[in-house]
Amino acid sequence: MERPQLFLMPTDDVIDLLGRVPFEMPADQIGTARSYRRINDRNNFIAARWLLVEFFKLKGVDFNLSDIQYTNAGKPFLNNGYHFSISHTKGMVGLLVGKTRVGLDIEIIKPIENYYEFSEVLTATELNIIAHSGLQTFFRFWTAKEAILKLTGDGIVNSGLVNSISFPEPNTAILKEQTFTLLPFITPNDIFVTIAQLNPLAASVTDYFHVTELSELRSLKYDKRGIALF
Repeated sequence: MERPQLFLMPTDDVIDLLGRVPFEMPADQIGTARSYRRINDRNNFIAARWLLVEFFKLKGVDFNLSDIQYTNAGKPFLNNGYHFSISHTKGMVGLLVGKTRVGLDIEIIKPIENYYEFSEVLTATELNIIAHSGLQTFFRFWTAKEAILKLTGDGIVNSGLVNSISFPEPNTAILKEQTFTLLPFITPNDIFVTIAQLNPLAASVTDYFHVTELSELRSLKYDKRGIALF
């Protein structure tokens, strides 16, 4: 089975990508990009689509950004046999693409003053574990839930499901009697990444592609990096 592929692309608030990317964006997506007031938010939106275009170009698969459709809950999807998930954090965008359903969350690791402020997202048991384990455990629970609810399309905000996710064993979670395989890791620049998949046989992502250069804002260059899983 073809392994899902993960791409991470740094973004900033210095260079505005709108109008500079080497591909066509549908008018509605240009309008969405323009609606973001902050350059970094706009760049995140554009960069994710740039990565998607580049992925299918490398695969030799005919693709247009207008092929992206949305469920009633707002989850983007394709009808070409591929599934994808997008996530972003300050200074980074992630794209995960595979032949099976996938979910991705990335978060920059930063200090948390009070874990109990997140009681709407984390259960009392999880908060107790975090209190004794620390910051990485917090991000492990947080990104796992985000990734799972992105896979299902429910979303972590107002889904009513976030505290219904249980973790019976490391790198395994259950929601609504479905079992998810989790692949958590930390990048060298302190980005916590979690990949969620339904099919354990497909959960063999062992590397990812980090964008190292935007060549004159016309093309992307990648560095293949290994994943050290927990």
